[in-house]
This record gives sequence, structure tokens and C-alpha cells, in this order.
Amino acid sequence: MAVDSKQLDVEIEGGEIVSPRIIAASFFESLFTFLRQTEVHDRTNSIFERCLDSLLQAIQALRRIPGFESIEITFRGEQIYINDVRMKAKVRQFHKHRFLLRFMRNKRLGALRFPENLERESLLGFLWVVAAAPIKLEDPIGWVNTELAKLGIQGYGVESLQGFHLNDDKDRANLADMEVITLVIHEKLRLFAEICFDNLESSKSFDLPPRETLIKDLSMMAEEDLLQVFRSNLMKRRERPLGYLAADVCVAGIAWGRSLGLPGGVIVELAESCLSHALLYVARKDCNIGRISNDEALRLFDIVGALKEVWPLSELQKLSLLEFGQPYGQSGIYDSNGTKCYAHFFSRMIRILAHFRIYTHYSKGTDYFLPDEAMAKMLSLKGEYDSTLLKLFVNWMGIYPVGTLVKLRSGEVCQVFVAGGDPLKFQRPIVSVLKDSYGRLMARPVLMDLAEMNDRLGVYKKTILKSLSLEEAAVPDELLKSPPVSL
Repeated sequence: MAVDSKQLDVEIEGGEIVSPRIIAASFFESLFTFLRQTEVHDRTNSIFERCLDSLLQAIQALRRIPGFESIEITFRGEQIYINDVRMKAKVRQFHKHRFLLRFMRNKRLGALRFPENLERESLLGFLWVVAAAPIKLEDPIGWVNTELAKLGIQGYGVESLQGFHLNDDKDRANLADMEVITLVIHEKLRLFAEICFDNLESSKSFDLPPRETLIKDLSMMAEEDLLQVFRSNLMKRRERPLGYLAADVCVAGIAWGRSLGLPGGVIVELAESCLSHALLYVARKDCNIGRISNDEALRLFDIVGALKEVWPLSELQKLSLLEFGQPYGQSGIYDSNGTKCYAHFFSRMIRILAHFRIYTHYSKGTDYFLPDEAMAKMLSLKGEYDSTLLKLFVNWMGIYPVGTLVKLRSGEVCQVFVAGGDPLKFQRPIVSVLKDSYGRLMARPVLMDLAEMNDRLGVYKKTILKSLSLEEAAVPDELLKSPPVSL
């Protein structure tokens, strides 16, 4: 029986069940290896024979699966698809994922198409044309097609890179770095929120950034890049913090929503709710996370009404704005003018994100927490949060979130680089070592997996002692921004 290739498993010859994702991953690996070698070796190097053998084997295996007679690899935002199968970047392979994304963006190519009938020599020629395409061409498609025609190669195809990152801020977009694009969108959302917060009655007279488009674009970004922007704003000193708080929680809401597997449309509406949460602080004229009062609720309605032309909120978003200020209690039920109401899951998520962000917000004269301290505090507060969602949040972020500066028991100063591959060992992330055990700065950060065991002794090789502030770590910005040596 033929099975849709979008399904996780399909039946192929001999009754064998194979996942198209696994076969597609083999094709992905082989394509990465070939293109990576083109940056290192001359075309005459025999290594390309082996690379081509692997790629042809992967293509032949894929073609046994219904729907993969012809193959197309596409790049949409931060996602890579092989036909309809999305390739998930795993911890140990994310550098390959990132390489292919940057390789293709540099050449402004958004898709590669492989015909149903291909020969070894034509495949080799096509790949070398793609590899030889100059970066940042105005017409990359025309250039590739011209070169293919010169070689007499037919049936293959390319598409230009599509999407928001080719519009507006061209100088930054040309960097082909999605972390930069995410930061640009965050900044525009911050500016939108700040103008609205400061000009409630006259905001429509300003040339505001396109909020809806920006949020949809942001929802295409990789979870890794969203978290990088979110964590980079923790514990920062801001003279005008409200816009940052709004945009930060919006970014975190998208990333968390994606990790929970929420549909795209739901994530966009959640993001809108997250961005608007800081209107409560506008109503209070203070970044206070106490229980919302009736007077504050009325002021919120006035503010929402004043902004309705430039920042319209759906009924669900208005509800979330009111509800996230309510403690969860024992069961998530609160009283609204004598009516028992159950808080929407948007409200419960935003409450956790907003409180975590406030606890890690630097404000003169008030205490603030390092990320792990903030989580510990939130876990200790009974009745404030949906305990199930809070545990999911902590597991997702990790006790030591990405970007946290930590000191190991052996003396090294490190920064959390990525969560560990085992979800049961979220206290043992992969870290980037910035200082050695003697306190000396590294010439370049080196990755270390804290889940590695000393097999002879049966204990972990390295363990986190405590988290550090930027001041305590005393690491130059240049080193923090330096890409680490791979594992």
C-alpha cells in the first residue's frame, strides 16, 4: 500500500518499515559533506568520488519512498526541508545544519532540485556549479542556469532565496546570519512597543514598524537564535526597559511555543499576547508583577482602547493581558466579579515568561537574580504558577539556560552553549570554556560536554559549581562573541 511521504514511517519493498526522516538525513549528511569539501579541496581531489558515492546511495534510497522520485531541498527561514520532511537540527549535528543555511544564503539560493533521472557526471557538474556560484549575486538563478547550459546539464534546478531577510535592512541581511536577523526584528518590535507605550493617544501619527509582519517573520526563526537574543538581554541595564521587556517575552514565547509543538498560527497569536503583556506595567507605571487589581484592569482597558487603531488585540489577547496578572492558585481558577474562571494556557505561559524576565531584570535599588536563581525562586513559590508548565519551562530552558556564565568545580569559567542531548540531564549542558582551571583566558573558547563520564571512576568528569554574573566572570566581550572550537 502506498503511504504519504509526509508520514513518519512508510512501507517499502519487502515489508520493511523505514522512516523517510532517517533516509532524508542520510541525503542531508552526504550533501553537507560534499559542499563542505568544496570549500577545502580542489575539484581534482579524490575525496569527491567518495562523497559522490555516498550522495548517490542516499538518493537511490530516498527514491524507494513514495513521493521522493524527484528530490528538492529547500531553505525556509531557519528550516531545511527535503521534499516535505523537515530536517531537525540535533545537538551533535547543528553545525552542519548551520553550515548549509549559511552556504546557501551567501549564494542567495533557496532551493536545489534533483531530477528523477540523473547520472553521476551530471550530478557532479551541478553540485560544482552551485559551489562555484559567487556570493551575493543580484541574479544567482540566471548565473547558475547559464553555467549549467554551458555544460549541457538539464533537469536540475535552483530557486532564489525568498523571504523577509532580503528586504529592508539589506546591509545586515547580507551577513546571512539569522542571529542578526532575529536581533533586527527584536529591535523593531522593541521600537514599536516603546513608541506605543510613550504615545498612547497619538501613536497613530508615528511611522510604526509593521508589528504583524515582524511577528510572523520572527515566528520563522530557529529556537536556538530566539533563545540567544532572549538570554543576551537578561540582567542588562536599561534606562527605558519596557520595550525590551515586551520584545524579550515575545521572542521567548515563540521559542517556547515551538518547543511545545504548538501550530504556527497559535504561536503567532501567543507572540502577540506576549508582546502586549508589558501594557500592564504601563498601567502601573512600574515593572511590578503583583496581582492585578480592578482599578488596574480598568486602566488597561483604557490603554487598549487608546491603541486599538495601531495595536488591535483579539479577545483572547485581551483576556491574556488581564489573566497573566492572576496567581495560578491551586487549580488555575480565579474569581472574576463572582464568576469562577479558568486561566487560558496563554495566560499561564505568559505569567511564567514575564516573571522570569522581571526577576532577571536589572533595576537600580532592587534585587535581581541570575537565571538559575530566578528559576529556583519561582519553583519555591507555591500557588503562583501552573506547576506543570513551570517544570516544562525549567526543563526547556535548563537549570542553567543557554548563555549562563558558570564556574566548574575544577575552576574553569564557562558559558552554557547548548542544552545537553539527554533531557534527563538538563543540569549537564554543553559549555564553552572561557577560562582554564588556573583562571587564564582561553585564546578561543573550547566546547566541553558536562555529561561525559570518567568510565574508570564512574563519575562525571566536570560539574558546575555555581553560576556567575558578568562582573564575577570578568571575561572580555570579544571572547564571549568568539565562536568556540567544536567538540
